[in-house]
Amino acid sequence: MFRFINRLNITNKFIIFLVLIGVVPLLTAGLVAYQTAKESLVSAALKEQEHILSGYRDNLVLVQEQVESLIANISSVETITNALLRPQKDITTYEQLATEVQVGYILNGYLNIKGLVSIHVVGEQGTHFQVGDTLDTRIKETVRDQIKLDAKRSQALVHWVGVTENLNAGSGHHFVLAAAQTMYSTNRATLERQTIGTLIVNYSTA
Repeated sequence: MFRFINRLNITNKFIIFLVLIGVVPLLTAGLVAYQTAKESLVSAALKEQEHILSGYRDNLVLVQEQVESLIANISSVETITNALLRPQKDITTYEQLATEVQVGYILNGYLNIKGLVSIHVVGEQGTHFQVGDTLDTRIKETVRDQIKLDAKRSQALVHWVGVTENLNAGSGHHFVLAAAQTMYSTNRATLERQTIGTLIVNYSTA
């Protein structure tokens, strides 16, 4: 290497010198700038992702609080619990319609929650009340029964089913975020707690 340099004339040596003091520092500076810019972009992207995830988390917490408050309010409405206590066979058509109107009026007060798809009150005696995105009351019984079973087994006051198939066969929302609570009543004669129904709230996944 050194022999090669020694054989060069002064002009070639000067050119090599200019390359070393001019081009090499520029290349080094370029590489450093590229690496710095790359790290800055990665850092900015990570911060943006953290911001988005934080927004999703805050929204989920808000949804959870709203839905659980909704469930607590509905499950304590005496009109609804009284309707669930009566066997379906003992309720006349007029009483059924009158109760549905009254229950529907109560439940409609909660439909202003953004993203709420439907609310279902399913009685152990076969009664079913619903308000929501459709008047179609056709129910997927396997989905309904699984939600009821999971809610009853859950140790939580409100059981979050997660994203599941919508129990309403006529809804345009085929999959929903569902939460459910088993509803109980105390038998005045025996003082035993009995299951009277299940309250199911469906929330949009969009």
